[in-house]
Formats: sequence, C-alpha cells, structure tokens
Amino acid sequence: MKQSPWPERDDALREHWAAGLTTVTIADRMGLSKNAVIGRVHRLHLPSRPSPIRPKGSGAAPKVPRVSRVQTLVAREVVPEAVPVVPVRWAVARTSDKSCCWPIGEPRTPAFRFCDAPGLRGKPYCAEHCAIAYPHVAAPRPRTDAQLRADEVRRLLAQARWKTVPGGRVGANARMGVSDE
Repeated sequence: MKQSPWPERDDALREHWAAGLTTVTIADRMGLSKNAVIGRVHRLHLPSRPSPIRPKGSGAAPKVPRVSRVQTLVAREVVPEAVPVVPVRWAVARTSDKSCCWPIGEPRTPAFRFCDAPGLRGKPYCAEHCAIAYPHVAAPRPRTDAQLRADEVRRLLAQARWKTVPGGRVGANARMGVSDE
C-alpha cells in the first residue's frame, strides 16, 4: 500500500501557518490546491486565524453610496420645466367601452385623451388604429415553377428510398434488391 505524502509535508505546513502566510501562498509553495491546504489545516487542528474578509459593522471602510447609471444620466440631463401632473381615469377619458382606447398625447398632460372613434367588434381599437396595432401578415408568395419542380423531385426521391418490395422489405436494401437471408 502506498504511504500518504502528508506526514513529510505536515511540518512545512505548520511552519508556513505559524509564519502567517495565506492559504494561497502556502498552496503555491507546496504545490497543492488552496482547498487541500485548508482541509489539512482543519485535520491537524491548527489554530484558526481571522478572516481576511471584513465583517459588517467592524472597522471596515465606510461605504460610499452607489449611484446607479440612471441617476447619473438623469443628473447630466437638463431638466425642462415641470409639467403639471393630471391624473387620468379611464372612466372619464373614454366615452364608452365600445370606443377606441388608442392613447393620444402625453399621459400626464391636460391634452392627453383617447381616440373615441367607434371600436371594431371584439377589438379595443378603431379600424385605423387596429391597422397599426395588428399589422397584416402578408400572404405567402406563390411558388415558382422551379420551386415546384424541386419539390416534386424531392418527393419522388423520398418515395424511391423507402419503397416496399415483395417479402415486406423496406428501405435501402429493398431498393437495391439485396436480401438479408
């Protein structure tokens, strides 16, 4: 049975640990992984050391308030005059449930309104706004003669590949007349 290499390395590990080297440095010097060093330190019950990560509330550096990208961009923009905020209620803005509810204007301005044209049956908009909201999908173009011929050739080749011969054989062997018997 092969003997573990750790007994020879334990003395070096204890020396490096006592010297206060980091686990990464010890691992590099000993040719091991950081996790192997940490595991061996625990198995040898060597004294623990304070974490290099500062806990919250300790002598950690004061936190600098973070400024989001949006706040930065807003701070750079020139802010125009304040626009009066006018609450818009659907019941007041639309004349009926069957009228077009396409919004016109900026929502927080007094000029904001809905289209009010008669809506199409089953749709929330009038014909004009339905054309914008539901773009018409063009009908497929008719296939050219060349495309139709290519489709026919593909269909015939597919049939030839999988034709059935007497005896129930199907597939490539049947096409070539080869028997498996």
